[in-house]
Formats: sequence, C-alpha cells, structure tokens
Amino acid sequence: MKEIDIEIKYEEIALFEEKLGSYKAEKMILDVGGEKVELRPIGTILIAAKGRIDIEGPRGKVKIVLVPQDADGPMISGRIVIPEAELKKN
Repeated sequence: MKEIDIEIKYEEIALFEEKLGSYKAEKMILDVGGEKVELRPIGTILIAAKGRIDIEGPRGKVKIVLVPQDADGPMISGRIVIPEAELKKN
C-alpha cells in the first residue's frame, strides 16, 4: 500500500450574513499527496438549513448543508407581521 502525505492548514476568512453582519471564520486546506482540497464555510443562516460548507478540489465542487436529523425534505416556514396601525385602517 502506498503511503500518502496529508497536510492540513487553516486560513482566516471574512464572512458576511445579513442578520449577523461581518465575522471571521477559518477555511481548511487539505493537501493530499499534492492535490489541494479546500473546505470553506459559507454561512449559518440559510433557507431550510442551519449551515453550509463548500468543498472544492481538482475533481470538482460539493456543497454540504446541515439539516435537522429527522428531515426528510425541505422544511420552510414563515411569519407575516402586520403592524396594528395597518389593521385599524380597514
């Protein structure tokens, strides 16, 4: 079996989310036998998911989302708030 060197590095990146503003996170860079693979956090406030990272390397790109364990499909909910003054107009 051939032995392969794996090197792990982290780099600080800046992210922005509308509800959180700007913040810093780390992306992970794996060097696996000379091929680099990057794991980059994308966000924590997403529709139907609690977080996402993108994994990109020489063979393509994959998006991974964190969803509730019992989810069997997309779950989207919403709320409409009508100011009391608007209700009194009608």
